[in-house]
Amino acid sequence: PVPDLKELLKELQATDTELHTLTAEREAIPEKIAALEQEINLLTHRLEEAKQKLTNSRTELKLAELNLTSQEETLAKYNSQLFSAKTNEEYKAFLKEIETAERKKNEMEDQIIMLMERIEQEEVQLAK
Repeated sequence: PVPDLKELLKELQATDTELHTLTAEREAIPEKIAALEQEINLLTHRLEEAKQKLTNSRTELKLAELNLTSQEETLAKYNSQLFSAKTNEEYKAFLKEIETAERKKNEMEDQIIMLMERIEQEEVQLAK
């Protein structure tokens, strides 16, 4: 039996359409690859920025903790000097220094808490 010419033409047309579709998809692959590479580069850059931000925050925290330790030592020194005051004016001056040092110490502690919270948030962001 001889195949029907109409059927053969339909099959040829379907095959040709499929070939055009596959060719178009193949031609789009390099563009898709380039877009994915660009996205990978962007995400890699963001990751590196997040890591650097976390490193900077940790360094800032260590410095703040060192400053707090120094401030606590200054406060202890003022407290010990308080008892060596010879006059009422000296005593009041030491009290004022202690009050100022205590306020500064409290501000430093608040800053350290904020830095710790920021580091925690940055670690959560980095883990995503």
